[in-house]
Amino acid sequence: MKSNDIYFLATLLDPRIKTQWIKDNLDDADEVIERLRKFLKATYHREVELPSADEGDLYKSLEYRFLKPYAIDIDTDEEHDIDRYIDTPRIKHKLKAKEDQTQ
Repeated sequence: MKSNDIYFLATLLDPRIKTQWIKDNLDDADEVIERLRKFLKATYHREVELPSADEGDLYKSLEYRFLKPYAIDIDTDEEHDIDRYIDTPRIKHKLKAKEDQTQ
């Protein structure tokens, strides 16, 4: 398992776990996390080519108009999405111990 990064990527991409499992179970956790970070940056493309049809906000949804002031301009944002994801805390979740786990 340690020679195949796909398992590590699976835990890293689960927002409930992120890097915690790697840190808890590997002696070289920092090295593995950096290797995964490099891999994700090399394979994840931040810039997506979208059609440009700027007609103002006339035909934009309410959601678009609501979120527009909070959008991040990726051209001026220096922090990479991958770094932001990895470096932010895991999401909180609660397991339901009384739930039937056989379903």
